[in-house]
Amino acid sequence: MGFELAHIGINTESAVEAAKAAKMLELMFGFAPRETPVSIFAGDQIEVMRPPHFGTHGHVGIFTVDVVRAQAFLEGQGFEFNPESLRTNPEGVPVFIYFKDELAGFAMHLLQK
Repeated sequence: MGFELAHIGINTESAVEAAKAAKMLELMFGFAPRETPVSIFAGDQIEVMRPPHFGTHGHVGIFTVDVVRAQAFLEGQGFEFNPESLRTNPEGVPVFIYFKDELAGFAMHLLQK
């Protein structure tokens, strides 16, 4: 399945708090901020969410070479997914889906590599 860490998401309560966290990561480690509609990435592997998203504390994104096959494989292992979180590309191919349950307060999602 080619599983590997894509990024870690950290929930914040506001855009101001997210900007402060992203700035701190830049000052500490030199991770350049990159804004998206719902978050600020600090480098490529830390995503600071504004406002909170899935997960009590945040989320962990896991790359896979094929979201559909990875989901089927993991469902065969007994894991469940949140169908409402499914995102597709313009051709309708799944590229992103969250698991149903959290892990230690973090939501987990698959992401097409």
